[in-house]
Amino acid sequence: MPAAPLPPEEDARLRNLKQYLVLDSPPEKAFDSITQYAATFFDVPIALISLIDQNRQWFKSCFGVDINETPRDVAFCSYAILSDDILVIPDTTLDPRFSNNPLVTGEPNVRFYAGAPLRTAEGYNIGTLCLIDTKPREFGFDQKSKLQHLAKVVTTRLQLRLATLKLAEANAKYLNDKEK
Repeated sequence: MPAAPLPPEEDARLRNLKQYLVLDSPPEKAFDSITQYAATFFDVPIALISLIDQNRQWFKSCFGVDINETPRDVAFCSYAILSDDILVIPDTTLDPRFSNNPLVTGEPNVRFYAGAPLRTAEGYNIGTLCLIDTKPREFGFDQKSKLQHLAKVVTTRLQLRLATLKLAEANAKYLNDKEK
């Protein structure tokens, strides 16, 4: 499988991702609820909130798999972040970019993929909300629109999470300064 090309402004994209302070953070119910809802709503066995850093695809939330990351060079999401449009692959075995991917030829036997980029307020695609099925399927305009809206919920939640962390940090600094 050919690795996805790097997005333009990759260094700035990675800096933006790191500013969200989310990589390697513990699971959070708010994100897990989104992936569970997505899997149920779209009737797929796997839904992920995936963040693409320099060398890996790290999952903030996983529904349907028990892994927390994969190498970036086998990540479908590495292709999905290259555009603001949803990447849909109806049958991975028919797509030369993915037909020999180890995630297609082995577990979890990916046959269908749909990934909506997580576009930050700063304008960078830092990851995806993606849907995976073990059988080929079609994905219509209405479904794409709904997935895109749900991806916006994820980015809003990431922004809210960051604002909450910064507020807690400022509050702790204020209390610490006040005690001095």
